[in-house]
Amino acid sequence: MRDKREALYQDWPGRKEQIDQLVHILGDANAPPVHEAVLVYGGAALGKTSVVRAVLESEKRPYAYASCLTCTTQSLLFETLLAGVRKGMKDATSVEKAKRCDRVSDFLEAIRKLAPKSGKTLYLVVDEADRLRGRSTGGSSTTREQILPVLARLLELAKINVCTIWISRLDPEQFRGNTIQQMPAPLLFPAYDDAALQKILVKERPAGAEVSKHAAFVQPMLGTFGKASRSIDELRTVTSALWP
Repeated sequence: MRDKREALYQDWPGRKEQIDQLVHILGDANAPPVHEAVLVYGGAALGKTSVVRAVLESEKRPYAYASCLTCTTQSLLFETLLAGVRKGMKDATSVEKAKRCDRVSDFLEAIRKLAPKSGKTLYLVVDEADRLRGRSTGGSSTTREQILPVLARLLELAKINVCTIWISRLDPEQFRGNTIQQMPAPLLFPAYDDAALQKILVKERPAGAEVSKHAAFVQPMLGTFGKASRSIDELRTVTSALWP
């Protein structure tokens, strides 16, 4: 297990603390989740989604992923999550064929049938979760409710071991006021420091480039351009353009 953790540290420079915190927050995958929901937040291009998925895959935790950037309706979000569960599960309680999932009750019924027989916690990763703020579940005016509170209480509603992981650029305060009774456990991904930026850029060096030479090139480049931008994407572009 320690070797897997060390491999994650190497793959994701500057994210050791976040990896350790995430594993701690998720707890034992073979026991009921400590938290019903987790909010992973921070600015753009900070490794939030990649690290979350890498941790889940490294520890062989069953999960499904959906992005609210492309899942623009409730049914599409639910159906994408269910499709991900079907693809990755080998010990579901029953075989559930794909079908439309228009209502929350449809989703709850389907997710129960797809839950691991072993009782192992199932993780549902919802990217760009801030796009769900204020979005309702549809239905009549008497049954309509917002989607985020449903995801926050999924363990209680579905009565299976399930944890939802929300990924967002917005901090937890921006999610308050959405009738969420229990806020997700927060995990901040801060901006990369210079040491992390250098490790990332050197790790992604061009094929054939020597580590020492590329590191010697990156360090002063960060000293100049890192003052204007902390965006790893922008620094990648500058590094690529200036590398001889």
